[in-house]
Amino acid sequence: MTVTAPPQRPRPREHERPDDLEALIEEARRRARRRRLRNAAAAVAAAAIALGALAAWHAGSSGTSAQAIAPLALPKPKPIPLHPPPRNGEIAVVQGNDLIAVAPDGSRRRRLTTCPGPYADCNFGTFSWSPDGRSLVFLAGHIGGAFTLNSLSLYSVAAYGSPSRLVARCGDCNQYQELSWSPDGQRVVFAADNGLYVANVVSGLLRRIDLRAAERAALDGPGAGTTATWSPSGSSIAVAARNELYTVSPDGSGVARIAFIGGGVSDPKWSPDGTRLAFDSGDDLYVVDEDGSHLKLLLGGAYGSGPGVPTWSPDGRRILYFYTPGSPGSFRGEVWSMRADGSDRRLLYNGSCCVGEWHPPIWSPDGRWIAFSGATETSGVVVMDVRGTHRRKLLDLSSAVAWRPLPRS
Repeated sequence: MTVTAPPQRPRPREHERPDDLEALIEEARRRARRRRLRNAAAAVAAAAIALGALAAWHAGSSGTSAQAIAPLALPKPKPIPLHPPPRNGEIAVVQGNDLIAVAPDGSRRRRLTTCPGPYADCNFGTFSWSPDGRSLVFLAGHIGGAFTLNSLSLYSVAAYGSPSRLVARCGDCNQYQELSWSPDGQRVVFAADNGLYVANVVSGLLRRIDLRAAERAALDGPGAGTTATWSPSGSSIAVAARNELYTVSPDGSGVARIAFIGGGVSDPKWSPDGTRLAFDSGDDLYVVDEDGSHLKLLLGGAYGSGPGVPTWSPDGRRILYFYTPGSPGSFRGEVWSMRADGSDRRLLYNGSCCVGEWHPPIWSPDGRWIAFSGATETSGVVVMDVRGTHRRKLLDLSSAVAWRPLPRS
């Protein structure tokens, strides 16, 4: 009888230590698990196809249209989140005959440019930083009075400061109007005395928005009553003219009236996601969807008191506005904020009597601070946090303000 020894397990080679064998075994197990998951997914997909075919066959055999069968309830896609807000840079203000940049804490003042005209007859209008914070556009020139008209031009200056460059003639336009950049930072829209213009800040090309004859009577006319602002997507421009709010494509096509308010329409501002517009009318604040639906009065005020000049917070949750309660000759300047639906109104700053020249309050690029300016007995440019605390004065004189955005590194 022959006895056969049981087979011996092969000894590991020198380069195959026990730890290596355990790793190989574990890898084999992982591959097996992946195969099982793939097979299970394939089985689920096959079952879904089979159920769909069965439903279609049943619908056809019973004389019911297959399209009448309710689809599976799938979760709605979440809204696309807004891009993170940029960092806070310097604040541009006017000091004498210079346009300067000041750090938000009041330090590091530097001159950006001098008013590009005769010293005694050159004044700054509004100004606005580009979306990337690399340059700034501004209106400057002769500001008219009782017997003369405005004679202003649009200029550009680099953020590091340099001689300004003429971009376009504005003529008898509103020195307080918004200078609104396209999201790509290449163009600026503004209203002149004979209509709307888009100026290419890089090339200097100036193009008039050519509106159809049916809309010209409403959208064209004196620039003093017209304001325009570019949508966050860049596909549309909102235009407030007389009693109406319009949207129009940058090439002048697709003009659509989205609101009519008998008391006049001004200061339109897009929500950060581009779905709504806030604007003022006389002493009322409104909000409306971009297609003209859901027009809503957010807040009404007494004659001469505002509220006005609404501005959305960078996250779209709150609206900042200026308010001037009181009576003729004794109006006070106040800064308020509220939720986008008109609730949770908060008084952030209660100015003393009597407000004269004032400039709209603005959010910092990151939405944590507020800057504003008004001419009262305590006039000047003030910065405070969103609760109205930690106030500091940057300038003793009233000035328009523009906060420079710095892209996140």
